[in-house]
This record gives sequence, structure tokens and C-alpha cells, in this order.
Amino acid sequence: MKIFTEIKNSIYSPEYYKEVLQKPMSYSIKYFFKFVLIFSFILAIIFSFVYLPKVKIFFDNFGMQLVNAFPSNLEVEIKNSQAFSLSPQPYFIKTPSDFKTNNGQTNFENLITIDVNNVFDLNKFNSFNTLSVLNKDSISYIENNKISIQPLKGVPNFVANRENLSDFVNKVTPLLKFIYLVIPAGLFAGIYMSFIFYLFYLIFGALVIWIILKIKKINIEYKKAYQIGIHILTPALIINTALSNFGFVYPLLFTMLLIIFTIINIRNFSTPIAQVKE
Repeated sequence: MKIFTEIKNSIYSPEYYKEVLQKPMSYSIKYFFKFVLIFSFILAIIFSFVYLPKVKIFFDNFGMQLVNAFPSNLEVEIKNSQAFSLSPQPYFIKTPSDFKTNNGQTNFENLITIDVNNVFDLNKFNSFNTLSVLNKDSISYIENNKISIQPLKGVPNFVANRENLSDFVNKVTPLLKFIYLVIPAGLFAGIYMSFIFYLFYLIFGALVIWIILKIKKINIEYKKAYQIGIHILTPALIINTALSNFGFVYPLLFTMLLIIFTIINIRNFSTPIAQVKE
């Protein structure tokens, strides 16, 4: 297919870059969108194969872990924006051993503390060594190293116990299969849009290309430097994406790649050089 030849030539072909200058800007814009479409599709497939099995394992196990973590002798009722429980207070639900940080330690001894006989109290919250506390009229939790308090006002009436939680998990689990379809589509859309952003980056990148050409005593319009940059984005995006996924991240890496591939692809340019005036 022609697009794959154009991709190959955009990576390296000094003669092709001479031809690009004789083509209208619309040619290069159309090429870039086709390239990004193909590259995004390939990356979405690769990332889906890598991450979907992990996501599936997480969701397959999470529901059962959630049910098992809920004490069999605990029942909490939310009614008229207030919480009730006949269990001894405060009631601590321990943080499951699976919920660990990277160093193998849990940040909090308790995942949630039931203290529905009292309203929120900061000193009590801190003494519970817990991630969250359910009080009589609110639920409070740690978020970004701060305590957030969410009133129960507007929360619909319900009863939480292991049996009801198990029924809910059993109903929701079959629906999770749709997530496995949404994730690849989401990955594709996210990758595609992130690559389109580089057309805005190229407003600066084209200036770098224009300066390089000026140093080589090649007179060219800024608009044409931008057009060259559209094609230079091809090898820069491919290499930058590959290196980033191997953990090699350097702030100026992309600009350095842009400069390198500009130099090697314009080495046969001479002055004067033919270019289409638009």
C-alpha cells in the first residue's frame, strides 16, 4: 500500500523530502492522520495484549476479595441519610493483605471503620489508623493525604451485609466483559489524540527545522519547514514511543530526534530548491 511506502520514506529518504516540498500542505496533513491512525491501532493492539489479561485477573478476583473482606456478622443500614448498625462500635474492617503498597506494607491497618453512633471527629479518625470512617451522617476518607468528608445526604436507602454484597457482585460481574471491549477502544482513542497534539508541538519544532535549513543556507518558508516537520514526526514518534515504553524518558529526547532526522533527511538539499508556493 502507498501509505506504508510513505511511512518508510518519511523515516529516511532525502529524495522523498525533496518531493514533499513540491506537494501541497494538504498532502502532508492527510499523510499524518493516516500514519497516526495506523500507528495508534497497532499500539492499542499491543497494549491490549499486555494489559487486558492483568485487568481480567484483577476484576475476576476483586469481587470475591471484596465479599470475603466484608465481615459475615456485620450489617449496616443507610436510612434517611443516616447510618445504623447493631454491631459493637467502633467496628474495624482490616485492610486485606492483597491491598499493599510497593514496599509490601499497608498504609493503614484498617480499610474502613464503622462508628455510626458518633458524628465525625478528627481526633478519633486519626486514632483509628484507618483509610475511611463511616459515621452517623457522613463518610470520611483519606484522599491525596487529606481527609475528605462526604455527607450521607442524598444517599439512597440500602442495607449492606455480606449476602447483599455477594448478590451485587454476582450481578455486576457479567457486565465486566464489556470493559474488555471498552479498554482497547479507549486506548486507541487516547493514543490517537495524544499523537494529534504533536501538530501543535510542531509550531515550535518547525522553527527548529527552519533554523537548521538556514544554517545550511537553504532558503525556505516557515510553512514548508512545518510541512517537512509533519513527516519528520514519523520516526520521532516511533522511536520516542518505543524508548518511553522501555522506561527511557528524557525531557528533550523528542526534540533531539526531530533535529537528527531533519539533518539526515535534508543532507542532499541544495539551494535554490524547488518548493510549491501556497
